[in-house]
Amino acid sequence: FLRRCGSVGFIVFMLASILLQISFAPYVGFFTKFLAENGYQGASIGLLFSLGTFAEIFIFMIAGQLLIRYNVKLLMFVCLLMTAMRWLALAYWVDSWPAVALTQLIHALSFGLMHSTSIYFVRTFFPSEQQNRGQFMYLGAAYGIGGSIGAALTGVLWQDGDGGPATFLWAALCVSIAALLILMTPRKKF
Repeated sequence: FLRRCGSVGFIVFMLASILLQISFAPYVGFFTKFLAENGYQGASIGLLFSLGTFAEIFIFMIAGQLLIRYNVKLLMFVCLLMTAMRWLALAYWVDSWPAVALTQLIHALSFGLMHSTSIYFVRTFFPSEQQNRGQFMYLGAAYGIGGSIGAALTGVLWQDGDGGPATFLWAALCVSIAALLILMTPRKKF
């Protein structure tokens, strides 16, 4: 198990997963507040969250077909790249309802397809008797370490909302690094 965890493919996967969760911290912690501070009302905010949830459910319904058709490296790269674009759009165009609605549709890739692809990666990377430990490593490190680091950094950078756009730019940079790590790693490592 430890030998597999020390392989290049798994290390890159884990780093990319941690960076993705670091990038999600402004969204998880302050998205509602960010929207309200930029003129969105309760119903609009609720509708935007519903749109993201709908997109996520839809992608879960077709994720299996996508995993059969495309390789893991490509799917991860596209999900991470689109997540970077999502955070950039929030940083620069939060005052545009159509732009924010589009970012919520990208949630299908940022969370839905990336999570499905990650679980698929763990299931195919580890033999059946090690899959539980592999999932624990993935979920514990990505959500635990990545989420904690992201929350701490976001809390410092947010500055009562004044740092909102800069925080989403920082999130875009984190997930862009994750996308580059996946892109630079040979496909056979996945």
